[in-house]
Amino acid sequence: MRRRWAKRAVLAALFLVLFVAAFFLGTAWLFQTGTIRQWVNSLDVPGRVTVSSVRVDPLMRIRCRDFTWCPEKNPVVSAVSFPAILARPSWGDLIRGRRSVTVSLETGKARLLGSITWGDKAIRISVTSPGKLSFPGPFRFNQGVSVQGTWTLMADLSVARGKARGSVSGDVLIQARNLRLRWAKSPLGPLNVTFVTGTLKGTLDRSVLAIQTIDFRGKFLNVTGSATLWMDPVTGKVQEKGTLFFQPLAGLAGSSPKIDAAIRFLPRKPQGYQLTF
Repeated sequence: MRRRWAKRAVLAALFLVLFVAAFFLGTAWLFQTGTIRQWVNSLDVPGRVTVSSVRVDPLMRIRCRDFTWCPEKNPVVSAVSFPAILARPSWGDLIRGRRSVTVSLETGKARLLGSITWGDKAIRISVTSPGKLSFPGPFRFNQGVSVQGTWTLMADLSVARGKARGSVSGDVLIQARNLRLRWAKSPLGPLNVTFVTGTLKGTLDRSVLAIQTIDFRGKFLNVTGSATLWMDPVTGKVQEKGTLFFQPLAGLAGSSPKIDAAIRFLPRKPQGYQLTF
């Protein structure tokens, strides 16, 4: 009897070891480093995306080091960089047959949290900031540009696969508080303004970003409007068009006389001084 139970125990232990090994190997197959690099390179975004290394550890955690996106010639931002990105399998979704991971993106002292789900037709990406993030955070600004303040982010995006591979669609919301922008060579001259609140709300549709809401409120200046950005399919360069309305308040002429003078040269509308680009 003891021998029979001993054999059963050995067989059960062997089965458990094989099951665990097969499980981890199978999960590792779902999250191959080559697949991750291929997905990153397939993103239809202007500029260059690089990842120094991608590693999958025995616990099936995916670690990406030095993720950097360098957009094409941008007057303000030179790069967006995350020192580390950690992705963990979402076991509940995997049991239900969905390939899904939760993601943590390091931005210095704070983090962005999100999830990535692989489907047959699209890859869904959701990102949010659990608390306020401080500038500069993941942003690298061009020489002569300085940004201070806090901000939050919410984004729910879908990256199409197959024939439409690379097309990005979804919603984005960015909110900022106590935002101070210093820009030595802005289109309106040296800029040094502070906004108590700021909101950017937009929609991506096949990689065309429509910012329906631009609303920044400050002590000396309010800025509202909308804009659309897209990548030219021929030249591959980012194109933009939109309208901004500037409302200079009392005190702007004293704090930033050149900006105040430049704004008042613009056509005046009921919403404010209009800048169309």
